[in-house]
Amino acid sequence: MSQLRQPEGIPAGGQFAAAAHSEPGLSLAVLPDSCIGYGDVISETVDEDGAERVVTAMTSTPEFDEQLRSHLGITELAPVQVSYEVVYYDGDEGQVYVASCAGKQATSHSRSTLLKQITSPKETAR
Repeated sequence: MSQLRQPEGIPAGGQFAAAAHSEPGLSLAVLPDSCIGYGDVISETVDEDGAERVVTAMTSTPEFDEQLRSHLGITELAPVQVSYEVVYYDGDEGQVYVASCAGKQATSHSRSTLLKQITSPKETAR
């Protein structure tokens, strides 16, 4: 059984017949929340004041690495390091995500905020 196709560009039942088209001129770079993931614990320490620190390495995708370099203004293909540190002290907990490359870094207290910070366009001074 064969189906008849509509002429190019004419919608039929929510579908279009195949048509040549150019790529859009605008590309929004939005990283999914899964572009950085948790890796292995790289250090666990207890400070003199009793604060416990646990640093976990994080894995990142090439897309994340590229956007971080762009966000930090790094043009060379330098390696990216991402970590997550949790500090426990007197029943409180603090955390920080750090994404660094070539001596520069972006930090945040939540993974989603770090991703927004890196993907948001920088404001220019007037």
